[in-house]
Amino acid sequence: MKNNRKKRVIQIGPSIYHANGGMSTVINDLYDSDILNEKYEIDVHASYIDGFIFKRLLFSIVSFIKFAFEYRKYDIFHIHLACNGSTFRKRIYVDFLKKRNKKVVLHVHGAEYKVFYNSLNQKKKKIVENMFNKVDKVIVLSDTWKEYFAGIFPYSKIEVVNNGINIDKYDDIYPNCKNKHSFLFLGRLSNRKGVYDLIDAIEISVKSNPTIHFFLAGDGDVDKVRNIVKNRNLSNNITVTGWISKDEKIEYLRRCQTLVLPSYNEGLPMAILEAMASRKMIISTSVGAIPEVIKNDINGIIVEPGNIDQLVNAIVYASNNFDISKEIGNNNNVLAKKMYSREVMHGKIGLIYEELGD
Repeated sequence: MKNNRKKRVIQIGPSIYHANGGMSTVINDLYDSDILNEKYEIDVHASYIDGFIFKRLLFSIVSFIKFAFEYRKYDIFHIHLACNGSTFRKRIYVDFLKKRNKKVVLHVHGAEYKVFYNSLNQKKKKIVENMFNKVDKVIVLSDTWKEYFAGIFPYSKIEVVNNGINIDKYDDIYPNCKNKHSFLFLGRLSNRKGVYDLIDAIEISVKSNPTIHFFLAGDGDVDKVRNIVKNRNLSNNITVTGWISKDEKIEYLRRCQTLVLPSYNEGLPMAILEAMASRKMIISTSVGAIPEVIKNDINGIIVEPGNIDQLVNAIVYASNNFDISKEIGNNNNVLAKKMYSREVMHGKIGLIYEELGD
């Protein structure tokens, strides 16, 4: 007699309630996915929360103990990981599950994974390599990442699944000439995201166009950035919002015509996909999967990380050419629907679950 029970899948990663960032967003979207929930029962196991080190450590220990008592209920284990401690915490889960012959998917999100892996000594590299090679599937965000991981983990079973977003949330945002001098930065205020390069570029750009205004939205070095803005007399041109909610993010996307993300390391940033769906022009850097998505003069402008002159030229160009940025923004919306919707992403993950469930 055929067993009609739905396979049970558990997402393992940072809390969708008590951790910020793109990884939590992806986990939450998978949990809520109509496509996946039609065939699978999707649960979430929080292995990490934001907070002070003692709080994080205690939570991680208690979380794993709880998991060890509950894992038998599940058929497929979808583990999300980034760099540093995230990798070594998830290694504990992988070892535990593979010793019990469970099906494990490892989903890599860390924008700085190359830097992280190259910084390890040979012993730790071997530990990471063994983890990747023993899981049933490895999900990476782009062809560039697949090529890299295949080079260092030759026995891993790698699949490319681009990040995807809920297009419907952003599809009613249209270019507005009133916003042509308004720019948005979405992400952690940090060196890695290039926020200090951006402030330098804004300081130069406003000399050409004093009406340029940037909204810097995200957590991280919020107070430090606010002090720099104040000390450089840029308060009329830069608003530092700090962390914003999902609803606030949509409102800022409505108020701006161009997203700027001058990062030094990235995977495939959710901020870029959200801005594309919102018909924004994109200015970003030639790192990670970004050049696979953003093409010069077609749907944005790519600059070299750390190149302030290129960044200034891109900002001034975008502010002075609304008709072009409008056309580029509309191109981005079409591309986002075709390639980077949540439906496309979840469909690909569903096929991976189906393969592992056979």
